[in-house]
Amino acid sequence: MPRRSKKQDIEPNNKYSKIKTVNNPVYLDLIDKGIIKELINDPASKSASISSKLKVPLSTIQRRRARLETSVLMKDYQLDSKELGSGLRIF
Repeated sequence: MPRRSKKQDIEPNNKYSKIKTVNNPVYLDLIDKGIIKELINDPASKSASISSKLKVPLSTIQRRRARLETSVLMKDYQLDSKELGSGLRIF
């Protein structure tokens, strides 16, 4: 039986989605998509909570989350001026 290449192992049956980024393509499977979905719903989600929801080991979630955060996910910082009070001046 001929040996298959890694690319053939990755892309059969549409299990993976290929996303082209500026530097390298990123392959997302169902676990990656689940992590992204959880983080979109609640950006402050803890990895342990995502791990229990997806029934995937914590170390897998942590490793994949770190990879996603450096490749396709962007963090957004917002300022709550009501919490800071009326003494805030922004120039």
